[in-house]
Amino acid sequence: LQSCVRADGCLMGGGAVVRGSAGIGRGSIVGAGAVVLEGTGIPPYARAVGNPARVKKTYGPEQARALSERAAMLKAEASSRPWPIGSSRSNGMP
Repeated sequence: LQSCVRADGCLMGGGAVVRGSAGIGRGSIVGAGAVVLEGTGIPPYARAVGNPARVKKTYGPEQARALSERAAMLKAEASSRPWPIGSSRSNGMP
């Protein structure tokens, strides 16, 4: 993230790239690995994915809030695990 404008409540997936002066709207979601190009933007309450990032769906404020709360819960749950998801220990294997 260089000189982009990132509004409150937006979620950025792992490995997402925002180039230059792109804007990320309030409550929006940028998918993992997405590339938001300079001079473009993601509107409020939208989900964008891909390279270059494209809006795939828009939400209302209530839906965006529910998605944000769910993401926070999953993040907290994942950080409380003693080993990473997908490791041999997480599926019961020795």
